[in-house]
Amino acid sequence: MDEPGDHNRRFWVPLHKLFSGGECLLDRDIEVRLSASHVNEKIRRAHLKFLSNGHFGGWSEPALSDAPFIFHDGIADFSAEPDDGGWLLRPFSHPRLTEPASYKGEPLTFCVPKTPDSGGSWRAYQSSLNLLPQPSGARSAPEYLHARHAIADDGSERDLNDEPDIIKLVEGGGYRARHYVDFTGDGWIDVECPEIALDLPRRIPAYSIVASPDFFPLVDQTSLMQWADQSVLPSLMHSLWDAPGSSLPQALSDQRYAANLQISGANFDPDDDTMTAIVGPFGSGAGALCQLKSVNNHRASMLPDGAAGVFAPGWDVSYDRTSETDPEDTGKKLAPGVTFLTNYGLGSPFMEDSKLCAALSSFWPAAAPDITRTFAPSKNYATATPLTDEVIGLGSKPPWDGVRGPTLRQKEGKVEYASLAYADYVEKALSGGFDISEIGKTTVEEYVARTLTMGLVYRALGVETHDDKLKWSVLSFRMADPSDADLLAAQKATGRRLNKHFTYRYLVFDHADRGAADPTDFKKVLVNFGSLKLLFADPTLVLTKDSAADWSANEVRR
Repeated sequence: MDEPGDHNRRFWVPLHKLFSGGECLLDRDIEVRLSASHVNEKIRRAHLKFLSNGHFGGWSEPALSDAPFIFHDGIADFSAEPDDGGWLLRPFSHPRLTEPASYKGEPLTFCVPKTPDSGGSWRAYQSSLNLLPQPSGARSAPEYLHARHAIADDGSERDLNDEPDIIKLVEGGGYRARHYVDFTGDGWIDVECPEIALDLPRRIPAYSIVASPDFFPLVDQTSLMQWADQSVLPSLMHSLWDAPGSSLPQALSDQRYAANLQISGANFDPDDDTMTAIVGPFGSGAGALCQLKSVNNHRASMLPDGAAGVFAPGWDVSYDRTSETDPEDTGKKLAPGVTFLTNYGLGSPFMEDSKLCAALSSFWPAAAPDITRTFAPSKNYATATPLTDEVIGLGSKPPWDGVRGPTLRQKEGKVEYASLAYADYVEKALSGGFDISEIGKTTVEEYVARTLTMGLVYRALGVETHDDKLKWSVLSFRMADPSDADLLAAQKATGRRLNKHFTYRYLVFDHADRGAADPTDFKKVLVNFGSLKLLFADPTLVLTKDSAADWSANEVRR
């Protein structure tokens, strides 16, 4: 999609695909060779952030230039498997998504700073240490650090997840917390072809990102973006993504930022802000007919049109910004900084970021798990694309992330939730607790159907503003059984029929508060609820049952 200012930008246009041998170019027998380099410097960046803001996290140079503060190995390399063909870059396979960090044979830790009473460069958010961005939104360090495993002087570990008031413990700081490494990173891929070096001497490396696992591999960001842009009714848009600071879905291919300018050896151009754009050969789009066709080639994309763009900081990639400069060294003219893409602004390890972003999924118009309804109602965020009861542990299987969804305690007038502060995705990763076998099957059609029906449900509930939406929580969500007695009664009473492929059963409630800790279990939160409402929804229609047990049909036409 065209972005503002694209008519003044330069784009790389493909001319010819190169491959080794004598059949690629006339009268030339060529050899194409690739090389790659990736880096992960999240831990190093965190300590540089501490030092630049007056806090000694326990480490400085030259240690900060050693592994695992910064490392290149174990991120990605070219496959040696014959079935993979030539020059397929693959992430290294590791037994676990994260590992405890060690340095010189000892646990690698950082001194957790105290959360300032106001202002400052960091704070405790839930039970994570949140390193705040620059005023521009740029992030020179990971947004979140795991800070729940304290290491004593004798090397023993204290798990703060087993203690009450974990948020206050993190806010107070003053202890050493264990660092964890993940195996994400970013870097470059370069190409050599000596046989055409005289004709084309200039070589430009490609920007490469090894992102966190894609929990929805069949749902690409461009499809979500095009659906929002072309198919969603304008009057309904605000019911989908309307949290403060949110925006419409955007793919990485539509971002206009330079590649990581801090990576050594790549020499990325700060003026090249179309690095992630995807452009076809000249004339490739001419004569295309308008089509209404469902995509059913279910395969994952590794191109930037399948990845999410930057948000705050993002899901697949973040961004940083260079400092202002005085190129003429006269003191009279300052050149503005340059925004560039980078990996190190995401969580350390990445699942620390993933949990909080997924729990605030209405803020993230990205193809990412929405676990908002797994936790007690938020003061800012509401469910946007709900996961099914079966996936979050309310059916016959364990929850995909080890955190069970809400439980109704109807006689007490309460709903029981797991506490977000005590939901530790790092511990789940260390124990192999993630299972994406079910959510990984979600198609684009199913993903947008869930998003659309959730928006329609809010409208059927009378939601007009964001604050209205925050009054409602999703207790149960699943595909409707065609033989469901309530569904049959609703269709009979209204004389309407719902789409048999995308009809969902919603049970929602309005909450009287946002909950308080369970006095018998500090890892649980109890929320008082008002009324329960049962709704059936498909992509065009919602059937609602009122307090008098009468069914009515609700739809949005424009």
